[in-house]
Amino acid sequence: MSLVLPSRSPARASIILLHGLGADGRDLAPLAQALDLPECRWILPDAPIRPVRLNGLRPTRAWFDLDAVASGMELDRRGLETSCRSLEAWVQAEENQGISRQNILVGGFSQGGAVALAWSRSARTRLGGLVGLSTFHPVPPPGPPGVSQSIFLAHGSLDPVVPLPLAVETRDWLIAAGHEVRWQVYPMAHEVSPEEMRDLRAWMVLRLDTARFPVGPE
Repeated sequence: MSLVLPSRSPARASIILLHGLGADGRDLAPLAQALDLPECRWILPDAPIRPVRLNGLRPTRAWFDLDAVASGMELDRRGLETSCRSLEAWVQAEENQGISRQNILVGGFSQGGAVALAWSRSARTRLGGLVGLSTFHPVPPPGPPGVSQSIFLAHGSLDPVVPLPLAVETRDWLIAAGHEVRWQVYPMAHEVSPEEMRDLRAWMVLRLDTARFPVGPE
């Protein structure tokens, strides 16, 4: 199931954003509204409910099971692969509605961002860009990299959930794989900040190549 926020004028772009562990698509609706891109359609899917070892096997919405958020974590690779296939299907659905892949952004917060970064290794074409907020690459990227993507990667210096060193490691993996990474660190915890939203919006406007989007004040 996905929450869809329609564009306020004819859609010229689509943004698919995946929520974090234990949340749902509605959790990201205020972020979409704050970014205020009137010609964008937002797709905010819900992850399935499953037992998660990190939460003591309590059933919760999760894109994949995992035992920790750290280097060397053990995770459910089959669940991750299933979520990556779902993300590809959502991208294809937007393309079928007439939105070119160059005007589609995918990303997410925390575990949702991890799915987007993992999916990038199998992406068959270049998108408008990828967004990773307070997130990590779930496994060291094996094999050849996918198509080079432009990625906005942002993290909090005080994040107690996804350690900053893991985010730095993720950044380095993505750069080594040939992606164009815009890296930002903010004085915040596991959250989003007004400064982050300002920078993300400006990056989105440039990536979507839609001159009619107002950039707004700096």
